[in-house]
Order: sequence, then C-alpha cells, then structure tokens
Amino acid sequence: MTRSIILPFVLLLAITAAGLAAAAYSGSQLKSSAREVWLRQAYQDADRITEVVMAWWSNLRTQLRSVAATHASSSYVSEDELLDTFDFLSSIRASMPLTTINFAVFEPGTSTGRITLRTSTEFDGVMASGAASHSHEQLAQTFTSALQMPDRVVLGPVFDDAGRRLAAIAMAATSGDEDGAVMALINIGDLLNSLQQLHIDPGMGLRLSDPSGDGKENEPVIFDSTPPEEPAEVFNIVTDVGHTHWRFRWHVQPEYHGGPDIQLARFVTLTGSVLSLMIAAVLGLLLLQNVRIPRTVQERTVELELENADRRKAEEGLREAVERAEPASRAKISFLANMSHEIRTPLNAIMGFAERLGARIQEQRQREYLDSIQASGKALVTLIDEILDLSKVEQGTIQMSPLSHPDSVDSSRYRVGVLAEGEGQGFAYRGGG
Repeated sequence: MTRSIILPFVLLLAITAAGLAAAAYSGSQLKSSAREVWLRQAYQDADRITEVVMAWWSNLRTQLRSVAATHASSSYVSEDELLDTFDFLSSIRASMPLTTINFAVFEPGTSTGRITLRTSTEFDGVMASGAASHSHEQLAQTFTSALQMPDRVVLGPVFDDAGRRLAAIAMAATSGDEDGAVMALINIGDLLNSLQQLHIDPGMGLRLSDPSGDGKENEPVIFDSTPPEEPAEVFNIVTDVGHTHWRFRWHVQPEYHGGPDIQLARFVTLTGSVLSLMIAAVLGLLLLQNVRIPRTVQERTVELELENADRRKAEEGLREAVERAEPASRAKISFLANMSHEIRTPLNAIMGFAERLGARIQEQRQREYLDSIQASGKALVTLIDEILDLSKVEQGTIQMSPLSHPDSVDSSRYRVGVLAEGEGQGFAYRGGG
C-alpha cells in the first residue's frame, strides 16, 4: 500500500482510539462522581448516627444532672427517694439503657482512694448499696474524675460484668453533710445493639474504640460490628463523651445502598464506544471506497489503453491489407480492360460476319442457325458489359438481363439440334402446351 493509502487508515485508527478513550474517560469520570456521591451519603449517614449516640449521651447526662440536683436540694436522699427518682427517669428515658443509680462517698476516715456506695437502686452486683467501689478499678476511676470536675458529667471506661458491656457515668453531688457523686451504669452493649438495629443500614459496620490507647491498632474496642471483608471506605469520627474520647470507625462496604449508582457511567461508556465504532466503520467504508475508485479507474484505464492498442493494431493491419490489395485491384482492372478488348474484337467480327451472311442466306434452316448465332453473340456482349462494370463488381450489384423464355429455348434448341446433326444423331423438341 502506498503512503497516501496508509496515512488515512492510521488517522482512522487514531480517531477510533480517541473516541474509545473519550468514552472510557467519560465513564470513569461518571463512576468517580457516582462514588463520591455514594461516599458522601455514607459519611452523612455515619455522621447522623454518631449524632444519635451523642443525643443519647446528652439524654443520659441530663438524667444524671437531675439526680444530682435532687441530692443538692435535699438534706438527705433516702434509698426510697432514689428509687422513686429512678422510676420516674425510667418512664421518660424511652430506650436509654440506664440500668442503676447510686450515691457514692469516701469511706469514713479517708479522703481519697477508698469509696463506698451509700444508696443504690441495685440490690446486687457491683453497684449494690454498701459495696466498696474501690475494689472495682473502673468505678473508682469514674468517681475520682467526677470529684475532680464537679460541674461535668464524667463517663468512665467500659468494662465487662456478667456478659454485659457496661460503663459508669458520674457527677459530683452532696447529700446532707456528705460530699460524693451520683453514679449510674450504662449498658453500652444494649445501647450500641439498639443503634445497630434501628439506625445503621446494611453494608455499614461500626468499630467503636477508646483512642486513649497506644495508637489506633491498640485502642480498646468497645463495640465491633464490622464484617471481615475489606471495606470500600473508612470514616473516623472522634467525639468527646463525658471527658472520654470515643472513636467511631465506620466501615462502608461495597453493598452499602447497593453500591455507587454507575448505571449512567456504564450507559455513557457503552454508548460512546458503540458510536465511536460506528463512526469508525462508516469512515472505514468511505476510505475503502476512496481506495477502490482510483484503483478501478486505473484498471479501466489500462483496459482502455489495451483496447486502443489492439484497435490501432487492427487498423494498422487493415491499412496494410488495403495497401496490399490496391495493386491486385489495379491489376484486376487492367486485366478486365485487356480481356474486354481481346474478347470484343473477335466477337465484333463474328457479329459483323453474321449480319453479312444474314443478307445472303435465304434458306430457312440456315437462317435459323444464323439467328441463333446473332442472339448468342448479343447475350455474350451484354454479359461482358456487366462483368466489366467495376463499380458493380465491387458493390455486388450485378444484374443479369432477363431473356425471353421462348427465344432462349428456341436458340438453345437450334444450337443443340445443329450439334446433334453433326454427330449423326437426331434431336426432337416437344414444347409445352
């Protein structure tokens, strides 16, 4: 293929590749945009659910402040009054997992480190009335933090108790002449399980941890509902919950909300690719046609040149044949002219002597012979005149002069009869009726 043919096809391939690349790039951009929208929705959901937890914490904090205010407004809060307060809070706390309330103070004769529970809504367990909370590290730590920050509700570390995930909240308060703190237990497991069932959509996992540990990998895990599969994206939201930081690590799985909506991206990619290929096919057909036309013209030109060469050769041969035939034609004309002269000379003599004899012969039989000689001579003269007419010979238009049937027959009968008599034979002719 020549360079003029190769270049258009290279350009066609470049255009097709550019079209396919543009379709793929547009589809990729749309996929990326769909993924961004999908992740933005996932982050908004994660942030909303985190805010739900914070709202629950605010509710719990409000309840504990109410209990602390009850102790501050009374010289002494009995266990029955504490139970009445707990029952009232339970009626309005909806699904908040507040399990118990108590009032804790320093043990008599100590000012730090040793704590005892004065009154409690729990009759058994770690928060039962009269229990020594100093034997429980997490409760003692929560109580101490509440006394150090008297105006704040403090959330303690999460611990396990009888298969439950619990955490204590506390706020400094007074009961009569005693300074202490109002404390309550939160069932963190129930709270987060309710959160999982009510607010977290399938495809979203939560890993709740305490970032006070040594790095993210060593953070104590409070709650974990993340699947084992690799997430599509991870969002980290750190909150301040009662002087404690919680890290909400949200794992967004590919099946969350059915994944990114990439139908439009696929449609654009497929449509763009099909259009690019269709355009390439049309341009390819045009290029092929453009290649075939000059080739066809060239082939036809060669055929015409060959035909012209053959025609010129035939004309040349015809001209040579004509040139070769002209001497023969001239020789023929010369021969006919000479023959005409040679034939006519004796024929004229015969015709002349026949006329002279016609004037002298009187006998009927002899005159018939003489008439036959004259008739044959005239017919021969007519035939020679027509043969010598070159134009009629060349054009094929020779016309023989018609003879009278009776005269021809009589003339022939006389000639044959004379010949028969010369041979000593008889001849008889019977004419038709």
